[in-house]
Amino acid sequence: MFLVVATPVFLSQSGQKMHHTRSWTPADVKPTDILKALCITYSQNYLHIKYHEHKKEVSISIPFSKSNTIQNIQYIQQQATVRHLNYPGFYLISTNTTENVKVPKIGRESYDLMGTTGSPHAGELIGFGCSVFHSTLQFVQLMIACLVNESRLEETLNHAREEFFKVDPDLHHRTHLAKFQTKQIIEAVLHGKEYTYYDYLKEQDILEIHAQDYVKSIENGETPTLSFFLKRLEQLQTNYPQLYPTEQEQKEQMNPRYSFYDGSNVEINESYPISIPKIPFTGMGF
Repeated sequence: MFLVVATPVFLSQSGQKMHHTRSWTPADVKPTDILKALCITYSQNYLHIKYHEHKKEVSISIPFSKSNTIQNIQYIQQQATVRHLNYPGFYLISTNTTENVKVPKIGRESYDLMGTTGSPHAGELIGFGCSVFHSTLQFVQLMIACLVNESRLEETLNHAREEFFKVDPDLHHRTHLAKFQTKQIIEAVLHGKEYTYYDYLKEQDILEIHAQDYVKSIENGETPTLSFFLKRLEQLQTNYPQLYPTEQEQKEQMNPRYSFYDGSNVEINESYPISIPKIPFTGMGF
């Protein structure tokens, strides 16, 4: 397990420098929580997906024919750092030409480099609701990648992503994060490449200031300070300690589906059935 302790420098109201040490260890969205929001069935060569959120539902039907590319997808619940960004876990994708290509998994308090400063639902820090939504999207897209021919992979993953965002468009604005997640899977499956958020940023024309700082630091061979993100993290840990505790043990015990703050849009529906086709998933607990 990796633990990154960062020491950003902020200015107080008097103009004096203030040094704050904050541990940045994103909390995982457990597979059991992901599955509770999903209804997945299959019949007559179609994968039927329903995602439930805040009394709203989105349905997707995907025609599938078993992929000849993916041999195995393993989930590792172990914190990892990729390009100075922390993740609570990662998937290892093995195909018929490559082995163990890493695809990091979004967690609660992950850093969204395409987050909009000041946005209540799509800022730099990924909160409760968004962490569940994007973890679920990633899981569904990985499942689809196992069940569609590689010639249709990009088209099908893009379609699934666009349909997912119809569930609650007033709340989910992290379209770039979702596009990055989609590109990660495409690059891993089709090209055996570990595609990073830095790679995605380099392909964009317009970046927020905090993302510009991150890119410049990487290009100059420096360690990014991540000051914008860490300042937001400090604000949440200070103002909402019951939702953003500093102790990792407390984080892991919290259920991301019950929150009066930014996770109240996600609800559990215990009655949803799940029937998953035989796919090469390991480490997910089912």
